[in-house]
Order: sequence, then C-alpha cells, then structure tokens
Amino acid sequence: MPSLARVDHLSEPDRAAVRALVDDVARRTGHPALPDNKAVQVAGRAPFDGFAILAREPDRVTGYAHAARAGDDNAWNLQVVVAPEEVSDLGLPLLSVAMEEAASRGARRLQWFTFRAGPAEAEVASRLGLSPWRELVQMRRGMPLDEEARLPEGVRLRAFRPGLDDEVWVTVNARAFATHPEQSRVTVAELRALMAEEWFDSEGFLVAEDDAGMAGFCWTKVADPSEGEIYVIGVDPDRQGTGLGRALVVAGLAHIAAQGAAEASLYVDGDNAAARALYENLGFHVDHVDRVYACDR
Repeated sequence: MPSLARVDHLSEPDRAAVRALVDDVARRTGHPALPDNKAVQVAGRAPFDGFAILAREPDRVTGYAHAARAGDDNAWNLQVVVAPEEVSDLGLPLLSVAMEEAASRGARRLQWFTFRAGPAEAEVASRLGLSPWRELVQMRRGMPLDEEARLPEGVRLRAFRPGLDDEVWVTVNARAFATHPEQSRVTVAELRALMAEEWFDSEGFLVAEDDAGMAGFCWTKVADPSEGEIYVIGVDPDRQGTGLGRALVVAGLAHIAAQGAAEASLYVDGDNAAARALYENLGFHVDHVDRVYACDR
C-alpha cells in the first residue's frame, strides 16, 4: 500500500506526477480522469480552494484525491483518480481519507464525482455511506446536422472577445446556471485559465447578443480532430422560451462540423427533461452516465 499524504498545495514535482497519472488513466479509460476545471487547478493555472491526498510510491504517484469547496461552503466536491482496477483497493482508502479531512475542515456535505460509474464505484460509495445524488448524462450524435440556426428576431451571433467579454459572460453564465452547484460559480480567473488551454478557440465560443446585451452563448471545444463538444451552452433567463437555446446548439454544431469533426457530444443533467428532449429532437443519443454520490455529515 503506498503512503497517503495530505497537501494544501502541490509542489512542481507533485504536479508533474499527478499529471502523469491523470494522462495514463485517461489513455486507459478513454475519458478524462479530471474535469477541465480541476485539471487547470492541478496545473497551477487556476486557484485551488481545497486540498489533495496523494498516494505516493518511491518513484511515482499512483493515486490522487482532489477536494474543493462546492457552491455552499459547507459542501465539498471530491474526486479520485486511480487506475481502473484499483478503484476498490486504492480508491476506497483515498476517498475515505479525503472525506475525513474535509469533515475536519467543516464539511457538512460530501459529494463524490465519478466518470462512467460502475459496480466498483457503487460498492465504494456504499461502504462509505454515500448514496447516488446526481447524474450527468453524456449524449452524442454524428455530424453534420442538416439544419440551419434560426435566431430570434433582433439577435446576432458573433465570436467571443477575450479580455472584453470576460466579466459580462461570467455574469450571464451565473444567471443561466443559477441553480447549478458548480457552473454558477465560475469566476473570471477560472474562465481565463480555461481560455489559456491549447484547445481554446475564440471562434468556437459563440455569443448571441441583442440590443440589451449578451443574450446567450454556445462554447464549443474541439480538442480531438475527430469529434467536438458543446462545452457549455446557456441562455439568459430573460431570453428563455424564445428558441434561442436550439439556435445556439445548431450554430455550435455547425462550427464543430466545419472543423471536420465526425461526431459531437455534450453533457446534460439527468433530471433536466426539457434540455434532454431538445437534444434528442436534434438526434443526440445517450452514450454514458457519470454519477455524483453524496452524504451529509
């Protein structure tokens, strides 16, 4: 069993070791080991308001637990990165220690995010008193889409302007995701950290505006030439119900197709029936489900 170390800040050697682990797990599983907002924290490009647990062996890091405060200061988000076959053997003690540490720092609610949750994750959750709380559904479809974007009257579409639109976008994003525990709290610093990533393309960050200002947005991500993603899409509450959401999805898919991608994906909360119905109407199907397990202390 490797030694487990609690740290508030990652040293440069630790950052490199964690990135190597994250990259290895991503290659083996076919999906990211950490979401982008946590990956930029590991890389040191965004503030990290939390702590980490590292499973260290003499020559490498074999496990990593990432813990950060959620929307409510009493709630903490936890994520564990280990090789798939070690979820029970190493993931369980890593998560257990992370839960104990978060509780010692005042956590009253613990939320564990898992990619493609399977029987091993369900067993770990059960043993630690965590229950299924939230599902995040990934949906996919082939490209291109045989439909043109129909913007509401008076709405124009343009590319995002880094440095000029940052603060306005953060405000509109917070309004659009007011009930979302994480997306609603994205800061200007976090936005800029994501814009510094290699995959960022301002031309694929579509902004809808009218005479009153930014009405909505569709941020696309094409990190792999073969596929693209509707990364974040939001409509200001004052413009909802106008058809702008569908128009933004269609415009985003058109941009993804123009990059040569053969497939597109997006994520949607499992209980967001209206959004899921829209995406199904546009030809998306469910690919897999990620899950958040939670408990109150």
